[in-house]
Amino acid sequence: MRALLSLLVLLTLVSGAAAQSTLDHVRRAQELLGPDTWSRALVVTNRQPGAIYPARVHALVFEFNRMLWIYMPYEGTQSLSTHTGQAEADRGNLSALLRELNPGFAELADAPPPAAGAIPMTGSPRNGCFIESLAAARTRLARGEEVLKAGILLYYTERGGAVRGHAVLAYATPAGVFIDDPQQQRSTTLAGGWSDDPRELAAGHVPRSKSNLVRARLLPVSQTRPLVQVAAVR
Repeated sequence: MRALLSLLVLLTLVSGAAAQSTLDHVRRAQELLGPDTWSRALVVTNRQPGAIYPARVHALVFEFNRMLWIYMPYEGTQSLSTHTGQAEADRGNLSALLRELNPGFAELADAPPPAAGAIPMTGSPRNGCFIESLAAARTRLARGEEVLKAGILLYYTERGGAVRGHAVLAYATPAGVFIDDPQQQRSTTLAGGWSDDPRELAAGHVPRSKSNLVRARLLPVSQTRPLVQVAAVR
């Protein structure tokens, strides 16, 4: 069984750019993370294609919080490393980690560059709420905003027997506590101040979710370098 840090982030709403290929979505996710973040766009041969993963899987592996994570447009982002603090070693062990994630993942290669003259994708990568929340943290800190606390808030709700998850950026400033939600155009304010309890933060963001909130996690984000080592996750 993978460690509890293996977090699957499922976005309930699919991006409107359905006509884009999955590789376009991977490239867009890599662009949002920025050049200062270690990342690698991959094409993975899948010998056990099924309902979720096709025979050729496009994926983005990136580093966050001393771990490697993997984004795939088919279902979102999850941790690829099984332990914190070994991201550098895991970079050289991607094949084994991918097979642990899915036994059908047999071979990997770097994704090809865009074709000459290709128009880059804009907007939101499919199922990319985790990526977009990290990008929002980078943007706010690049502006020089005074951020007192910040974290990627993951919460999971149950409706109709299905459990679905979402990721947002939660952060506190001298002016209050706010949520940057990739599904909303503007930041929202949370009443009652910051809470280190991720369930309270999630319930404050989507009050109606409190009764069917399955679980929530908060991945702290550094106030100076949002994609590097910070305190342990809750």
